[in-house]
Amino acid sequence: MEGSLRSPREGPLVESLLPRPRLLLIAFLLVAALLLRVDGITRQSVASRELYGGLLARQYYFGEGEGLSPPKRRVVQELDRVFNPIEPPVLNLASAVGFHLTGGENLWLPRLFSALFWVIGGVFLYLIAVRLTTGAGALIALALYLFWPFGVWISRRGMPDAMMVALLLASALLVIRYWERPSLARLVAAGLVSSFAVVAKPGVALIFLVVLFVALALWNRAFRATLRNGRLPLFVVLASAVALAYYVYGTYVRDFLAGESESRLEPDLLGTGWFWKGWWSMIQTSLPFPQKQGFLALVPLAASLAGVALANPRTRAVLIGFWLGYFAFGLTFTYHIATHSYYSLPLIPILALSIGVLAGFVLERLKGAPIARGALVTFVALGVAAAGFKSQILLTSENPRRLVADYRRIGEVTGHTTHALVIDQLLVSPISYWGWIVANYWYEPTPGQDLPASGDPSPGIDPSQYSFLIVMDVGELQTERKLHAFTRDLPVVARTSDYAVFDLRGAAASR
Repeated sequence: MEGSLRSPREGPLVESLLPRPRLLLIAFLLVAALLLRVDGITRQSVASRELYGGLLARQYYFGEGEGLSPPKRRVVQELDRVFNPIEPPVLNLASAVGFHLTGGENLWLPRLFSALFWVIGGVFLYLIAVRLTTGAGALIALALYLFWPFGVWISRRGMPDAMMVALLLASALLVIRYWERPSLARLVAAGLVSSFAVVAKPGVALIFLVVLFVALALWNRAFRATLRNGRLPLFVVLASAVALAYYVYGTYVRDFLAGESESRLEPDLLGTGWFWKGWWSMIQTSLPFPQKQGFLALVPLAASLAGVALANPRTRAVLIGFWLGYFAFGLTFTYHIATHSYYSLPLIPILALSIGVLAGFVLERLKGAPIARGALVTFVALGVAAAGFKSQILLTSENPRRLVADYRRIGEVTGHTTHALVIDQLLVSPISYWGWIVANYWYEPTPGQDLPASGDPSPGIDPSQYSFLIVMDVGELQTERKLHAFTRDLPVVARTSDYAVFDLRGAAASR
């Protein structure tokens, strides 16, 4: 029956795709979602996380820098001193191959790959949704997933997050299918696909998938049995094997992941108000995006909770598994969930599925009221259209050309240095990418005082090890007294109303 986890004998995939109008509507939603993301895809970017990936792709594309000018060749050869892959560089390597095929560094390639992953993830989400709700509810879940503005915005970035979400949904589908008809073959398939989801952003998907697996085991009253027969341990081992191998390689063989886990896993933050306020702030930022009113986040959260409450017991087990997975994920990756809005990206498919269940429940009960049913469908369609319209404006309005020009000019006046010290709200990736330099980060300028009031103005930073200091907010030179005193006697290489470049190679820097 609809609204439950169907028996495999009912063939949910075939059943859901047989009606031609529904198939056409699904295809229309997927194509429209991809076209929305392609619009303006060639625009320049100053997004730090995206350009971090761009710098990795640059390394793989140019190799030792043959054919480049000597300064740029030195930059390429030294990029790995600062920029190393945090996740397996699948997207970056694919982009480098694409650069060779298209004749140069084209940032639209990793963006296109990311957009394709998100849209493909919609297929897996729909196949999950038809197991949880009615056909109409599944379509609404798919539309929400594809056109949620925050999801549109992030999935157009050249970042691994969209790939991780798509693989997470594919793995979740296989976990659900395993519990429809448990078998060793289905368990191994779920574990192997999950291993790719887990390594896409090491460790993230593992939490979601293990919690979902356990939730369904509890619902089927088989949790102890899965421990006794080794099914749960086998799933965990299969799902985590590739990520564990990557961690060992990156930490003990190549040493580019040293300290990365410690910076993400900070359990002591759980006892601080900063963590809980930060987590809620990131949710308030992402769910209503691009709206600024944080209270609007309560609307989808309330609708999703209603969907969980109104679901039949088996569907509720799946939804609770997803929600508990997100909560456990936040309690594990404490620092990033409280400071990076895109770490809440998995919320989008969870909300879409939960609200889809609510919509399916309501529409089923409005079968005898065609006017009310039509009004609800129209309201949802208009909401999705409005979300797509807002997303289109957002994606095509970004125009950082002036800032990119500044970065390029700084690269020229510093001779494409490989020893720059940077103060910039956008961190270090944008200036490194557009300026063709290798830079380390000092601190992020804020209206307050960031440097210590006494003692060494640059703890942990030895300016004598750098050639140039680049300040991308000249107002910081006035509001930060320590910085003003530090730069007072330094030679000025370039200065505008937006940025200042100082020479650190002289006696003043040593003093």
